[in-house]
Parts: sequence; C-alpha cells; structure tokens
Amino acid sequence: MTPTALIKELDSVLPGFADYLRGADSLYAASDGTFSVHGVFSEFSVYLRDRYSTLPLHSARRLGIFLTRCFDDTYGDTVSNAVATCCLENLAGDTLHAALAKNLGDAARRFYNGVVGL
Repeated sequence: MTPTALIKELDSVLPGFADYLRGADSLYAASDGTFSVHGVFSEFSVYLRDRYSTLPLHSARRLGIFLTRCFDDTYGDTVSNAVATCCLENLAGDTLHAALAKNLGDAARRFYNGVVGL
C-alpha cells in the first residue's frame, strides 16, 4: 500500500485526516512534503488520539478492522511494521487504549496490549 492510498483509507475512516496532514508541520514529512507509511501512521496516531472519543461506533469498528488488516500483513511487511511501531505502540497505554483494543483482531490486540504489559 502506498502512503497516498493509506492516507485515503485513513481519511475515509476518520474524515479530516488528509486535510490535517496537508496542514501539519510534521517531523515525519520529507522535504517535498510527502510521507512514508511510517510517517503517515505516526501522524495518524496523534490525530486519532485527539478524536477517538468522538468517533462513532461503526467508524471505531471499521478502524479496528483496517488496523488489524495492516498488522496482519494484508498490505505487506512495511505497512505491518509501520502500524505496529508508529501507531499501536504510540497509542498503547493512552486513555483510548481499552476502547481501541476492543476493536482490534486477536493478533493485533495481543501485540497492542503487550506493549503495556497487559
């Protein structure tokens, strides 16, 4: 999955993410303003943290399914590594931890909970 496709998918689950990313003064953007998949997931973890509590239940479930598919190598090793290290690890132990964990598949949930020793 390309960074552009990833941004589009995440924006469909959490509208406004693509606009946020374009306006972000990001440490993760390349000099030309583009992002790697790791950079996209790093920025998404910040964006999600501030908005998860207002996410409709169907969107939270859809996000959990998508993050699980990313974690389970559906989109390849790079995306799997990026979702693990730049999204799930960033959000582990946060106030949204339990709510997000409920919407992840088994392997992704075990990893996510394991980061904080659950």
